[in-house]
Amino acid sequence: MSGEIKIGRWWPFTATQIIIAGTGFSWLPIIGNRLIRFVGGDVLGPDGANMEFRIHDLIPVVRGGGEDVAKSARGRLAAETVAWLPQALVPETGARWSPVDRSRATVTLDAAGADIDVTITVDDEGRLTDLVLQRWQGSAKPPAFLPFGGSFDDEVVTEDGVRIAGTGTVGWQWQTGDEEPFLRYRIDSARPLLRGR
Repeated sequence: MSGEIKIGRWWPFTATQIIIAGTGFSWLPIIGNRLIRFVGGDVLGPDGANMEFRIHDLIPVVRGGGEDVAKSARGRLAAETVAWLPQALVPETGARWSPVDRSRATVTLDAAGADIDVTITVDDEGRLTDLVLQRWQGSAKPPAFLPFGGSFDDEVVTEDGVRIAGTGTVGWQWQTGDEEPFLRYRIDSARPLLRGR
């Protein structure tokens, strides 16, 4: 993926990500330019969650782990499963659906051991246009579950024919009127990774 991320100001980024529904993710971005470049990763797995970023891959600027980071990462996993792994949104995987209205429904997913509700909005063609959930923000004062979500402009079709959210904007306080976007992304390519390969 590529796009812009807000760290004080908007910075360009490119990243590679692996997502395993219900289990975790690994997001490895390069943020910035030749003068200032942040390298690192944001990971959720069976052993918990951690993030670490360094300027020019040398000077640590962000390092975090523990339950606060894991709680937030579980919300991210749920949101990204909806956006990028729609094949995991079927009852056979444990997903539970509740209708809201003609264009919205809430899906409850297991995200690394936590049940998380994600409310999605689709257009008349069934394309995902928005999602919102309550995601843990440890840096809030006081720390709390806050509205988090995104809006999506188009689709990408993966190598195996799955339609996923192709471009979008993501942020906090979603659908409150006080949105705080911090990521604008575009999926440049996507493909399934088969277990055992």
